[in-house]
Amino acid sequence: MMQIKADHLTRPTVFTMKRSDDEREGVEPERKPEPSRLDEARRIIEEYMNDLRQIIKRLRRPLH
Repeated sequence: MMQIKADHLTRPTVFTMKRSDDEREGVEPERKPEPSRLDEARRIIEEYMNDLRQIIKRLRRPLH
């Protein structure tokens, strides 16, 4: 596949898009397994809890 880039001041430049070896052989690249919905929910809840802990620490500090 080729892409052409043209500026109004310069002549067009042609770029070729290289394919990886996996695409040429028809082999799919290895993918990381997606976290389950339960794992994702736990991660979000843990982040929320950590944020709440930080807020509580700040509120416990004296104002002056």
